[in-house]
Amino acid sequence: MRQSQIRYSTTTGALSKGLRIEPLTQQPVSLTIAVEEKPAPAPAEPKTQPAQSEKPKPCCVCKDEKTARDDCMLFSKSDDPAKECKSMIEQYKTCMAGYGFKV
Repeated sequence: MRQSQIRYSTTTGALSKGLRIEPLTQQPVSLTIAVEEKPAPAPAEPKTQPAQSEKPKPCCVCKDEKTARDDCMLFSKSDDPAKECKSMIEQYKTCMAGYGFKV
């Protein structure tokens, strides 16, 4: 903790930090005020890659790819929806692999 002192002059009625207090008497008075100053916060470090504990949940990533894949599979009129939707399945797998998940 760092302390600063502010001095008050009874003759001018001013504090050294630019504040003004009118004296109640004309007798010389000495006044010392201790002020606590908080240290400046340390600059934030930029994040490079999230740690293992900060890894997102699989349900929260690649939502658009997952929806497109599911819609294709559910509404496919083909006898083999997996074959028809292969490109969307691959897009979803690629997206999930980007987040470290193996599908």
